[in-house]
Amino acid sequence: MSVFALILLGTILLLAIAVLVLFGARRRRERAIERLWAELAAPAPGPEERFDAAMVDGLPEPARRWLTHAIAPGTPLRRVALLRMHGTMLLAEGKPLPMHADQVLAPPHGFIWRARVGGGLLRIRGFDRYARGTGEMRWWALGLIPAVTGTGPDIDRAAAGRLAGEAALVPAALLPGTGVNWEPVAAAVARARMQVDGEPVSFTVAIAPDGTLQRVVITRWNGDPRNGPVGYLPFAVDFEGEQRSGGYALPVRLRAGWVPPGGDASRPFFRAQLDRVDFR
Repeated sequence: MSVFALILLGTILLLAIAVLVLFGARRRRERAIERLWAELAAPAPGPEERFDAAMVDGLPEPARRWLTHAIAPGTPLRRVALLRMHGTMLLAEGKPLPMHADQVLAPPHGFIWRARVGGGLLRIRGFDRYARGTGEMRWWALGLIPAVTGTGPDIDRAAAGRLAGEAALVPAALLPGTGVNWEPVAAAVARARMQVDGEPVSFTVAIAPDGTLQRVVITRWNGDPRNGPVGYLPFAVDFEGEQRSGGYALPVRLRAGWVPPGGDASRPFFRAQLDRVDFR
């Protein structure tokens, strides 16, 4: 065998070993996420409660109007949601890429958002998650090559804010007695304050006269200067349409993005349609 053939064979073997190592690392992380998913998706133990409009007596009018619209009388109070969605994401300064995702959302305990973004050689897959006081972002290109890995205090705080704001998709998680404090802001706006593993988070909900959810604005930690000044910034989620699932009224479409300093309109980088929502 020639020297060239030996070098080629050695290179192929090294590449094969590298692929196996990368694949094994990805699968180990994904198995850990699957176990965490099952933990978050498990229904809460204890007797089943059902919604009564008297539960929201005394809340600010916008919050009361929304919750009595969002939860039908007698509906079992389920505080875990499994969501399926599709839409687009804008990565960096490129064009929007197609996105398909599944999510388990269990405020205030955690969430996992698993997605596929892009296509072909530009396709990435991975997850964002928050649980047990820590956040994480982990994404792979071509199913193997680490493309984005994020951990640390900035990720923890930003993910805690995301979890609190997305709790609006699990209305029963924002009822009195869940650790959420409501206060009035305006005729159509109320503010919720809560703690997520010691991280104080507040967000406002804007509610239409008929009780539909129109907008959530989270005071969310930003650790990335590309989004604006480092610190707590407004992050807005706007909603359209409405669908019912298991006695709950939820939006059909949403768009989300950071709000520039001094402005009130977001720069949406994420647009999605909720294809399926199941409550546990």
